[in-house]
Amino acid sequence: MVASLVLGLAISTRMWFGERQSRQHAVAAEAKAEAEKAAEVQLRKEAQAQELLARRTAYSADMNLVQQALAVNDLGRAVSLLNRHRPKPGQSDLRGWEWRYLWNQTRGDDHEVFLAGANDSPAFVGVNDNSYISISADGRLLLRGDGVQTVVTDLISRRTVLRLTNAWNPVFAHHSARLAFVDPTSANDVITLLDMAAKKERRFQTSWQNAEWLGFTPDDRRLLIVFSSEVENRTNGLPFSLTAWDTETGR
Repeated sequence: MVASLVLGLAISTRMWFGERQSRQHAVAAEAKAEAEKAAEVQLRKEAQAQELLARRTAYSADMNLVQQALAVNDLGRAVSLLNRHRPKPGQSDLRGWEWRYLWNQTRGDDHEVFLAGANDSPAFVGVNDNSYISISADGRLLLRGDGVQTVVTDLISRRTVLRLTNAWNPVFAHHSARLAFVDPTSANDVITLLDMAAKKERRFQTSWQNAEWLGFTPDDRRLLIVFSSEVENRTNGLPFSLTAWDTETGR
């Protein structure tokens, strides 16, 4: 009986020490796992902090670029830069008042489409080198054409106020509703100066053909005309001639 008691006590003691050692190993493993988890969390926090810092730096830089793009009316680039900073799911929103202010600056002005499609004269939208579009000095008249037909529309009433055929290189004056264009149907080109307000016109007979370009001087007192004496000049690289006409006297 004594031997049995001693043997039982020895076995119990051994089992107790074994259980204690196992518990210590388990505690150590748990502590190690928690330490590794804490290190992982710390690394994730550091990575997130670095990412946030990079996003804030990029945000500040892009807001400056947006202002530069708006200064040169490059709305497409400004919108693209602003859209970069829309937060993705799970990301913090870094956009402040400056983002919303700049976004409002990229919005187009109120506008109205008064002509669309091909219901008017065809080829008004740049299908060839003779297509053109311009607006009068007072912002009321819209001129558009394709070298075959020229149409002037009143932007207030949306009515066509002038329709011309064979009016080449039309151009509005800088300070009035005067319109100049070339009539190439005669032997030599005729320059027509049309006053849209007074409904009067003056015609200047030239001694040349092939007027390539018209333009008013900044004070509208002279009309500059570039001629080429031969059509082949455009391909052979020969020089052009420039003449200046007095818009009042026709000299």
